[in-house]
Amino acid sequence: MNCRASDSHVSSFLFILVLATPLTQMFAQWQPTNGPYQGVGSASNLTILDDRIWLTTYPYPYTSTDHGAHWTQPDTPGAYTQYVASGNDLYAGVFSGLWRSTDNGGHWTNFYSATSGYGLNTLMAKDSVIFYTAGGGQGSHLMRLSSNNTVLKDLATPEGVLTHVTVLAQKDSFLFAGSFGGPAVLVSSDNGETWEERTSGLSAEAKMAVFSFAVKDSDIYLGTAEGGVYRSSNNGVHWYSVDNGQIHWGAYVSIMGDILFVSGGQNIFRSTDGGTSWTSASAGLKRESRRPVLVSGTTLYTTTSNGLYFSHDSARI
Repeated sequence: MNCRASDSHVSSFLFILVLATPLTQMFAQWQPTNGPYQGVGSASNLTILDDRIWLTTYPYPYTSTDHGAHWTQPDTPGAYTQYVASGNDLYAGVFSGLWRSTDNGGHWTNFYSATSGYGLNTLMAKDSVIFYTAGGGQGSHLMRLSSNNTVLKDLATPEGVLTHVTVLAQKDSFLFAGSFGGPAVLVSSDNGETWEERTSGLSAEAKMAVFSFAVKDSDIYLGTAEGGVYRSSNNGVHWYSVDNGQIHWGAYVSIMGDILFVSGGQNIFRSTDGGTSWTSASAGLKRESRRPVLVSGTTLYTTTSNGLYFSHDSARI
């Protein structure tokens, strides 16, 4: 009889404990790393080379060698650093130019010195070529650099064409450039030698600024500042809206396997049918995030003012 009473008390205790546990904690798909906290809400880029995380934040970056358990500010060539990995090399883009490390950030050598008056916009590695875009009051430049420190081509274009490039992407033999302050989408089929504007199907709001691209099979998706998410199946010849009216601005698009992720407004959404339908994927975040969902293998990362979060289960609810 005492045993049954004891069991009853234990059951009551467990029931109370369950009730006291927040549902977002019980079923959270996002888990926090141990920081970093200063500036992480502005994180826009994440690169992983040999299990070392390089996180671009404003104004200085962070790095972790233990999957986010500890963070340090690396000895970088300058502020506002963006990283990209190409083969075994790590490149760091700063306002003063481009630097390269062959030992995963242990030592840096100057790779390219930027033209005075230009500021770094974005980096992309394509095969053994690094694309470095910079813009400023003097116009715009898209530099194509080989891995042996040779400027293959200064792809400077007339004022306004590639000014304020925000993102670059590769799909098959096509190079995509998204921007604000000029044509929203430009496509090149000759490695940046010539460009063609491809904005058919985009709303006026979508044409104001493109924030992201993501490629899946024969499709390419783009996220816009104020016009939602679009998909093209013919390399940008025409774009179709796929956000179902749920995502209105700040759309960062990411893909992991067959799942499409979009962070926009105050939420993160996921779609398993190419954007036909969307479900919320924000549970577990202490503060809702507008920043990109960053993909590394089978792990997702997103940033908030409470630090960097990760998910190993595709952000399922």
